[in-house]
Amino acid sequence: RDRIIADENMIFLKTLNKILGTQGASAKKDIFKHIIAVLLYKGKGVQILKKLSDEEIESTLDPTCIFRSNSLASLCLDCFLRVVGSELLQCTIKQPIEDILGSKKSYEIDPLRLHKNAITEEVIEQHSMHNPEMSKNSKYLLKRVSQIWGNIQRVD
Repeated sequence: RDRIIADENMIFLKTLNKILGTQGASAKKDIFKHIIAVLLYKGKGVQILKKLSDEEIESTLDPTCIFRSNSLASLCLDCFLRVVGSELLQCTIKQPIEDILGSKKSYEIDPLRLHKNAITEEVIEQHSMHNPEMSKNSKYLLKRVSQIWGNIQRVD
């Protein structure tokens, strides 16, 4: 059973893609997302994706058409990025974003929003240069962005 899905010749994936050829892209993505998750769990995901990508590159005559959205390689790569990317986002930015949304602090640095009553952009620009509120908000925002960037850099 495991060998069918993780077959290095990708017969299962290619056959399923042909069978689902008439289905909408959304339905195919739903199915392939789960298959990619199984392949990753079995330790075969990257190997299969590399092989699919290599085949796509070798068989593409026109480089402007490589990895079209309707190819098997593109479909699987898209699903892989959704599965892995979702986990990455959860572990790197979820908590800082929740902290920002739950905070009473203002992170607004757009002078147009900070100075809603200002008459012209010139007046806004002059006020923004020496605006303590904007400076404070910039520090808050920079701290959060640094936290998120640090989380991303620590990902294994």
